[in-house]
Amino acid sequence: VSNIAIIQFPGSNTERETLMACHRV
Repeated sequence: VSNIAIIQFPGSNTERETLMACHRV
C-alpha cells in the first residue's frame, strides 16, 4: 500500500516515473 501513497502524494513527476520503473522491473 506504500506505493499507492507515493502516487497519491503530490510529488514531482520524477518520483512517479521512478515508481513506474520499479513496477516495470
